[in-house]
Amino acid sequence: SEVKDLITWAEDPVGSWHYVATNVDKALIQGVEAESKFQFSPEIFASLSYTYTDARDKGETYYDKYLRYQPKDKVDCTIGYENKNGFKAGIGVEYIGSTYSDQENTETNKLDEYPLLSARISKTIGKYAEVYLVGKNLTDEEYQVYRNYPMPGMSVTGGVKIKF
Repeated sequence: SEVKDLITWAEDPVGSWHYVATNVDKALIQGVEAESKFQFSPEIFASLSYTYTDARDKGETYYDKYLRYQPKDKVDCTIGYENKNGFKAGIGVEYIGSTYSDQENTETNKLDEYPLLSARISKTIGKYAEVYLVGKNLTDEEYQVYRNYPMPGMSVTGGVKIKF
């Protein structure tokens, strides 16, 4: 779709380590998504999805350059287990393709692709409560979504969710 006056993030031009909102006069964003879900048994399932995005600047200065921080490729794969007693477990891999961090699309400012491994386990208690444990970035992958801003390493969190 064609977008006018798209707001995107860019490094502050005065050289500070801050990001500022900037305007892209015209952009063309096109893509396709595909997802497939598999039910291997009543308890075991899997899903696989792929997203392709072609996001380009259509303004005069950076005509046909890729928009910064818009990966072309994204893949998600999950396999899980869920039983009638409220026990759930799953593991997933997410792959994010490389992105440009500047409007000129220079290779030296390109952010690397990265995979992320995550897992979740939970148990429903009664009608209104669930205890859970979630692990993110389990391989402790070093990656950046925005240039010079490293993302957290491995994390494990747990909690209780109560519905009212």
